[in-house]
This record gives sequence, C-alpha cells and structure tokens, in this order.
Amino acid sequence: MGMGREAVGTATRPQPSESDGCHDRGVSTFRWVAVVAVAVVAQATAACGSPEPGLPTGRLLISDGANRAAVEVEIAETEEARRTGLMHRTKLDASSGMVFLFDQPTRAGFWMKDTLIPLTIAFWDDQGHVIGVYDMDPCPADPCRLYGPGFPYVGAVEVNRDFFDEARIGSGALVRLERDGA
Repeated sequence: MGMGREAVGTATRPQPSESDGCHDRGVSTFRWVAVVAVAVVAQATAACGSPEPGLPTGRLLISDGANRAAVEVEIAETEEARRTGLMHRTKLDASSGMVFLFDQPTRAGFWMKDTLIPLTIAFWDDQGHVIGVYDMDPCPADPCRLYGPGFPYVGAVEVNRDFFDEARIGSGALVRLERDGA
C-alpha cells in the first residue's frame, strides 16, 4: 500500500511542459501517471481481501453429520505467519479464512490487535473435533482480549463473523484440511 500512496501523491503534481495548443505533453504525462496510479491503488486495494502471497492454500471441510461447510483458506503454519494472521485486512471474501496449524498441542490465545474486521474463530483438537467457536471483535489498541478454548488444540480457523452460525455448525464438528497441490 505504501507504493500506492506514493504513486497517488506523484500523480497529483503534473510537471510543467510546453504545449502546442492541442497536445499538451504535461497533461498527457499527468493523465498517464494518474492512470498508472489508479491501477496500482486498485491492485493494492483488491489485495486487502485476497490471500497473502507465499502462504499455502487449501480447503477446510467442516461437518457435524447434518451440516457441512467448506472454507477456502490460507494456511499459517510458521511462527511468522501465525503472528501476522489476518492483521490489517479490510475485508475477507465470503467462505474464506485462515487456518493456523501447530506442531504440538497448545493453549496459546489469539487476539485481534490490528485486525480490522470482526471474525469468528474455531479451535480443533488432535482428533479433528471442534472444541470451541468464538466471535472476536477488532482491537485497535492494547490491551486486547485473548480468545482460546481453555483446552489444548492443534488448529484454528478464522472466518468472517457469523460463518459458523449461518452454516449451523459448532463444537463437536469434524474438520479436514485439503491442501492445494497435494
């Protein structure tokens, strides 16, 4: 986004030029720079709801027997990816989310620091059973609330608020992750 802001700033200052009356090179150059700046800003804005480059992707299948749902996910399985999560995103596409995977069962809490959109998080155990589903509110400043199931878990998924309510799926459901390209 920093590049987009710089390009917009550049586009607002046309360079002085000579004009032949019909074809003002300064205006033409200014229009070209403005078009490029708009394209850069549009691309950066579109990325706000798009997957983070470089993260693995896949589908998380969730079922409780009667109800099923699928979520297109980015997979955060490194410390850095888990720490960043969905911070600074301005939107999350419907039926999209981020899965957080851990090598060992953990009790670590999640927080919403610098996360701009309301989310729901579901945690699952080493058997793939959902052990807790919680709505989370954005937190613009410390201190931020920690969210966790109170039990060891090996994975979690963050989705748009109310996804689980709308899918009528909750604790006890089974999850299965299918990685793209696997």
